[in-house]
This record gives sequence, structure tokens and C-alpha cells, in this order.
Amino acid sequence: MVIVKLSNQWNRKIIQACTGDYSTIGAKMMSLRWAFHYSQWHPTKEDWMLAASCLQKEEAERISKFMFKRDAKASLCGRLLLRKAVHDLLHLPYESIRFGRTDKGKPFLIGSDSKLSLNVSHQGDFTVLSASFNYTTGIDVMKVEWVGKEDLDSFFYTMRKQFTDFEWRNIRKYFTEDEQLESFYRHWCLKESYVKALGIGIANDLRAFEFHPQEDEIPKTGVLTSTTLRVHGMLQKNWIFEESRLDEKHLVAVALYSGDEADDNPSDTKEMTAAPVVTLSFQDLVSSAVPFNTVDDNYWNSFSVKSEKPNLA
Repeated sequence: MVIVKLSNQWNRKIIQACTGDYSTIGAKMMSLRWAFHYSQWHPTKEDWMLAASCLQKEEAERISKFMFKRDAKASLCGRLLLRKAVHDLLHLPYESIRFGRTDKGKPFLIGSDSKLSLNVSHQGDFTVLSASFNYTTGIDVMKVEWVGKEDLDSFFYTMRKQFTDFEWRNIRKYFTEDEQLESFYRHWCLKESYVKALGIGIANDLRAFEFHPQEDEIPKTGVLTSTTLRVHGMLQKNWIFEESRLDEKHLVAVALYSGDEADDNPSDTKEMTAAPVVTLSFQDLVSSAVPFNTVDDNYWNSFSVKSEKPNLA
């Protein structure tokens, strides 16, 4: 079992990463895992206007079109996480940072030859980010909850083509529905992190690859790195998957691809690269931000009258 516990040295690095102090850290060795609890964030007018003014104009306009506050907050915080990561790691002027998107929606930094790989995701109550210099990365977060109107067996039947027979046996081996649901979301989170790292989208054949968890549960603390990937039955030694929990209900999976060369010492590499997910505050998000986009009161007025989320009653 490979579970990476956090040393005092790692805790010091976490603090440095959040404050932007990299004086004792080699930047090119840095990997970041950040989270923001957007469902607990209830922005004031000043907060919302400041956040929007720190985004590219087209990003702010796209966010303004969301129907519900929940979705607008999740997306906005994802953009702020990306900008903070680039500014803190590459030391680029904040207002000069520009992002584009691939045709599959993966963000990339415009006008930079840096090897920094970035990915964001949001679901449930959190927006999360993974950033790495040495690996191509993808990240996903899932909240373990059942909101469907059908029973769980019916839901699993509709999803039957999304997992291999081996994965379904792993999911269905548990006695209770709660355990089966968590195992389902764990596998889904891993699948999403992988395709997001590849930048190919979830529409591809998800049965072409399968995950082999070596442990039945993700620990409450630490980072689990023992899960392996097989593609068309072949073990993929150049992929690392980090699994952890944000809280009792939220699972996070981070995919890391080292390139075509497999590592000779995968266990050592997993220990060196595993990074804990650090939850940031809004003050952390904007601590290095510089407003450069002009928004007026209509931007706030449009947001403030929206419902927080859909009424599913």
C-alpha cells in the first residue's frame, strides 16, 4: 500500500506555495494541488466585482451567462486558480496572463514555452486545480451523493458501458449501496482525471482502459498512489494516480503522465511527486491578483438576482 503522509517539510512547502514564497523551493520541482470551497463562498458585491475584474473579458462574459450562482462561482474560481498558479509559479505579470482552450476544453497558456501543465475541475462543492512542471496532469473531483430519481441498480445499468467487467466487479463487490456508490464515483473520478490529462474528452470509449485499485478505500488523510492503469490490458508504468479526500463526501483524483519513458523506480517517484490538496480561501485566490478588466454594476446586478442552484424538488 502506498499512502503518502505529510511531513513537516511538506507542510512548510504548502505554506510557501499558498503565500507565493518560493525562495527555498526549486520552482521547476513544484507541483500544486489546490481546492476552493465555492458552495461556502457567498461573495459580496466588492468580492464579485474584484474577481471579475481579474479575468479576461471573454471569460467574465462567459461566466455571466450561467443561469445559477453555483455554476458561475465554480467557473470563476477555476479561472482564478489557473491565473494564481501561473503567476506564482512562472512569475509572469498577472495582467499579461492569457489562456486559451483546446477543442476539448482543456486550458492552455498562450504565448509561453513553459512546460507547466494545468487542469481544473469542479463538481459538488469544490473547484480543484492540479499544476505540474514535470508531468502532464489532469484532475477531477466528485461528490459522493445520490440525487437521481431512479434506484441505484437502474442507474448502474444505464452506465454499464462506461466501465469494464473488472471495474464493475470492483464497484459491485461491496455490501451496501453507499459503499457501491462511493466505489462508482472513485472509478469515475479516476477515468475523468485520465482523459482530462490526455485532453480527449469523456466521450471516448471508457472501456478501452481500466483502473486497478490496490486498496479498497481512500484514506481519510494522506495521498494514495498505488492505483494502476491498464490500456487494452497493458500496464501503463508511466502514469501515476493520486487519490485523496477533501472531506467525507468529496473524492479527488490527479493523473500524472511522465512521457513515453517508464520510470525505473515507480514507488520512489510516487512518494516524491505526491502532493496534498490544499484548500484556499478567497483571500488566497486574489492575494496576487491585479485587476485589469473593467466591469460595471450590471455585472453584479445580473449575478445577485440569480438562484443559487436548481430547485430539484
